Amino acid sequence: MIEDPKIKQALSAIASLDTSPEEAIACLRLSLREPSREAAEAVYEALRAAGWRLLTSRIFGSEIEAWCDIFGQAAALLRRDFGDLSDRTTALADLATESARFGVLHSHEQAIAKEHVIDVLKAIGKNGARKAEVMNATGLKQANLSRILANLIAVGLVDRKSLGKEASFTLSVAGLDALSPDDVHPRGSGGLIVSPGVR
Repeated sequence: MIEDPKIKQALSAIASLDTSPEEAIACLRLSLREPSREAAEAVYEALRAAGWRLLTSRIFGSEIEAWCDIFGQAAALLRRDFGDLSDRTTALADLATESARFGVLHSHEQAIAKEHVIDVLKAIGKNGARKAEVMNATGLKQANLSRILANLIAVGLVDRKSLGKEASFTLSVAGLDALSPDDVHPRGSGGLIVSPGVR
């Protein structure tokens, strides 16, 4: 059993996807520094929970690619002493890779044509926004907004970055191109559309 509260907290952050790839890898290395079956199983459980969240949240794009790499590195760390857990972690990496491929199959045009998408892109604007800000600006319920954001990430119109327990979203170049200049407003404008040159 892992006794160190910092490692426990870090594994919990991995399980909920509330950590950066760099922090996740550092935590995995620290957890397995002195390999024990209990520590290895705790690492696998955290990764399994993260994999489940990735698949059910329909997170795509650069974020899922980063997690595929984390699963691969974790499998390598586990391989010497815990082959069975390494194999299971490799299976998580394979599932995440398939999910990433799925995201590539969607087109920008199909995504943009869906209801509320332009409103969400406008709410994110050129400076980005947190999920709560997008929800307030659009009036969408959390489940509906989560689904829309996942699809926009999948097709490469929006990028997601974890900020502790929150997520921040920015428009990709393609996301910016999907909006007219009049549609893009900076954060802090109170959700109003700001025309070019107006501050």
